[in-house]
Amino acid sequence: MLVLDDWLTALWRAYVDVTPQAQRIVTLFQQRGQPVVSDHIALRTVSLPGWNIETMEPAFLDMGYQYVDDYIFEDKNLYARSYCHRSPDIPRIFISELLLHRLTSQHRALLMDSLQHSEAVLRKDPALFLSNRCWPLPSYDDYLSLANVSEYAAWLWVMGFRANHFTLSVNHLPDYHCVADVLDIIEQDAGCSINESGGRIKGQPDAGLVQGSTLADAIKLTFADGQSHAVPSCYYEVAQRFDLQGKLYQGFQVASASHIFTSTDRQEEGV
Repeated sequence: MLVLDDWLTALWRAYVDVTPQAQRIVTLFQQRGQPVVSDHIALRTVSLPGWNIETMEPAFLDMGYQYVDDYIFEDKNLYARSYCHRSPDIPRIFISELLLHRLTSQHRALLMDSLQHSEAVLRKDPALFLSNRCWPLPSYDDYLSLANVSEYAAWLWVMGFRANHFTLSVNHLPDYHCVADVLDIIEQDAGCSINESGGRIKGQPDAGLVQGSTLADAIKLTFADGQSHAVPSCYYEVAQRFDLQGKLYQGFQVASASHIFTSTDRQEEGV
């Protein structure tokens, strides 16, 4: 069985390795005397037995997580579930899953060919998300071909199984009380670009959740054909939860999350 603290620590270390902005943001708030608590961690996977959410769910439950809700993103060909932990200061988990059968046979074959190389690390539990990319990079042209169909699929292809983002909980900040103020600090003092898709601020207090995020950092990769290009790695999110009917809202909003997903869409290369 996985030890939860060890798993979370390993997730963070692998995430920060490709997301230097995250450490800058955390350090910035810690230097201001603010406790940095993660609202949730987002993970990405695919709809294959051994990798899919249903296969891994029992291990999450064994670590003390409880199922909250599931979500469909029709326009992105994704299914997702969220979980909260019985301990309130343990980050929630949001897992999304690429519905492979909705890709064209050509693009499905491209991704599947790479995934076959990862069978050796097939864990059928959350340890999968510590494996990162455990297959060779594709050619850059194949990467672009898949990205033009699904930015999500292309990101997974080159970044692998890892934490897609961590999320700062505004609820735990004693001196800051809204997502907008926190995003301003992240932009101005940490030098991060903010995701403006669907508006800078996503969600409403009366829906229980308000969110915002940075745009992903860029990482330069050398593809199988020898071409080197910068691609999106991971990003950092900010979230604030509100009481609904006397209880703190634990779930997620599809419309807001759909815009948050675009944080790993390709931007101008080199940014």
